[in-house]
Amino acid sequence: MQQYKPEDARIPQLQTRAPRAAIIYPWFGHYRRAVFRSLGRSQEAQYEGVSDITSNLDSLPVLFGDPKDGAALFPHTRVRNRFFFTYFLWQQGVLSFALSRKVDVLVLIDNVTYLSNWVALLLGRLTGKRVLFWGHGFTRSKLTLKERIRTFFYRLAHGHMVYGHYSRDIMLKRGFDADRVYVIYNSLDLEEQQRVQAEFTPETLHAARAQLFKHPERPLLVTVGRLVARKKFDALIRAAGLLAKQGRPVNVAVIGKGQEQEKLKALAQAQGDGCEIILPGAIYDEAKLGPILAAADLCVIPGRIGLSCMHALGYGTPVIAQGNFDEQNPEFEAILPGETGAFFRDDDDEDLARVIVTWLDEHADRERVRKACHAIIKDYYDPDVQRELIDYAVKGGPARGCPKASNPPRRFWSL
Repeated sequence: MQQYKPEDARIPQLQTRAPRAAIIYPWFGHYRRAVFRSLGRSQEAQYEGVSDITSNLDSLPVLFGDPKDGAALFPHTRVRNRFFFTYFLWQQGVLSFALSRKVDVLVLIDNVTYLSNWVALLLGRLTGKRVLFWGHGFTRSKLTLKERIRTFFYRLAHGHMVYGHYSRDIMLKRGFDADRVYVIYNSLDLEEQQRVQAEFTPETLHAARAQLFKHPERPLLVTVGRLVARKKFDALIRAAGLLAKQGRPVNVAVIGKGQEQEKLKALAQAQGDGCEIILPGAIYDEAKLGPILAAADLCVIPGRIGLSCMHALGYGTPVIAQGNFDEQNPEFEAILPGETGAFFRDDDDEDLARVIVTWLDEHADRERVRKACHAIIKDYYDPDVQRELIDYAVKGGPARGCPKASNPPRRFWSL
């Protein structure tokens, strides 16, 4: 199988003045801090965040709630979110940005139920602004009625910034202009991860395993996320039980908290003494979580993946995920089969156990795998790379003129 090789895919610099862009979202999750910090340093465009400072998701910390956040990132204006009938949103104050002569580009979240975005988009176009959507785009290849409505909505914008090439491929198949769909990937705080990793030694990584498990020499499987049913962490626990019965005992750490915690603990106990499965709760301190991720042999994400995939790869740990890409999030594209991870059949515990054993048997060179994981993050899923791609899209460059915005490191799927 052809291996990924970092290409000479520098992002072109467009010789135009720096446009003023307003990024309008309902709220900005704390995980965006690194890319916003990078956007604030951009020499290619001037950015301003526009959002509310509270989220309707209880477990999601948001940026700009503290006035110091704005000074550390870039200017921010608060608008008020007004949800009704649960899903529909009107943001009071965003239309002033659509009409403002001080704004050249509107960047809107690509959600059709955010009604103020429909009006802002149309006003922005009427006043000569460039209008971009930022979001997942299409993640399923099947064209449903809902997808038809989204297709109509998406065609109103000048361009689209999406997280992955699978979504871009679907959009091109539905007739969108290849020069107007930009892949900008996703990112976490790579600087912080590198700072934590600088302190690692073989001894500290072994200690991270020994502090958690009675048999630290066993392969370590780790997963991180909210303990809710859709994450399917129960599949990992059952797969560990199957491996124990096959004489391949493993250690498992399910890190997080949520409503499924007690149910998962009971399931873990039911697997018997042949494997050790712990649920230590949520770990938010990077200095504590980082060594566990780096010490693991595999990160296993049985449900839809997300930034937890980036988190693990950033620490050099390969990821195993389910391979039904219509039911995946864009970050699955960072899993290059045989290099940075592998895929198993969705909702198939036995296949998950098989893929785990196959990986452990065929990838004994842990440092080689670690380097491959670091490379894919550095080359594509780095906050500064994401900022350069956003700059390029905001300034109106053609997507096909930028290899990273139009070509994946490896295309291993088909529609």
